[in-house]
Amino acid sequence: MKKNLLLAVLSFISIQCCFSQSAGFNQTYIIINNTYYDLNAATANPDFNGANLGSFCQGATTGLTFKGAEHNNYKCGGCDITSTRVFYNIHLTSNAVGAFVSNNIPFTSDFANGCGGRDQKWSKTDYSTNLLSGLAVGNYTIEVYSEESTSCSGTVYASNGGANYKATFTITAPTVAPITGDTAVCVNNSTTLASATSGGVWSNSGTNATIFQSGNLFVNGAGSFTVYYTVTDGNGCSNVASKIIVPGTLPTVAAITGNTTVCVNGNTTLACATPDGVWSNSGTNATIFQSGNLFVNGAGSFTVYYTVTGANGCSNASSQIISPGTLPTVAAITGNTTVCVNG
Repeated sequence: MKKNLLLAVLSFISIQCCFSQSAGFNQTYIIINNTYYDLNAATANPDFNGANLGSFCQGATTGLTFKGAEHNNYKCGGCDITSTRVFYNIHLTSNAVGAFVSNNIPFTSDFANGCGGRDQKWSKTDYSTNLLSGLAVGNYTIEVYSEESTSCSGTVYASNGGANYKATFTITAPTVAPITGDTAVCVNNSTTLASATSGGVWSNSGTNATIFQSGNLFVNGAGSFTVYYTVTDGNGCSNVASKIIVPGTLPTVAAITGNTTVCVNGNTTLACATPDGVWSNSGTNATIFQSGNLFVNGAGSFTVYYTVTGANGCSNASSQIISPGTLPTVAAITGNTTVCVNG
């Protein structure tokens, strides 16, 4: 029994003495859209380094999602691996690389290897990071590397010899010309807007305005709102031009006062407590002067208006319908009209 125990101890010592402490990566993969890409590996998976990941619409919420990574590692001679991480950075291809995003990749499983240690698998597949979020139109490079913390060699890298593993992709969106036209529109008025880019769709926020596909905008209430002109290209990518509209408010105009019971061929004087307005009327059977004096020269209803224009250029009016009283019919005077002086 003692002999067998001694042999076992000597065997363990023999194994440990023959392998130096070391650790490193066998294979590394990044997982995008549930596809494994080879980093430090040569398998049937697509290579990440040098790959073109595709073209995507600006603002897309799907299409390029980071799901995680897998690290197949080794440790020998009593060395230990305590953690692993994968890093990525996305930058415009024309710009220098910036700070990297670190993502922890936890331990999954291991088995004995031939160097007195263990081969290990560290993996995580349930990240869900939209790599396209917040990116403007342009050509991009994504750079990736992995690292592990060890008890014997400090930090060990799988970084393509320090050059990182690099893939590219493109963000696209159609160009949309700015919205033009007179945006100084008053409540209860309309204006026409335009964009030099054809094929777009008009829309607006709020409930106090309606814009038609002709670009004609009608404002039916106070309050700011935004007008949008959205263009979608053949790839299904959309871009939008927008314009904030602040409608001009209408001046308050007091009611028209005065005697509105006026006969044909008669006159009356009207008034309004709001100053600086302009008098006018419909029809051709009456004339109102800027003094407010109204003369009626024919039968038929008509409307009198008193219009006030505010400092913002917006106008409002009070109105009064006038129905002139018709004149009675009077028969001709009859009798002998030949009469002498003193007769």
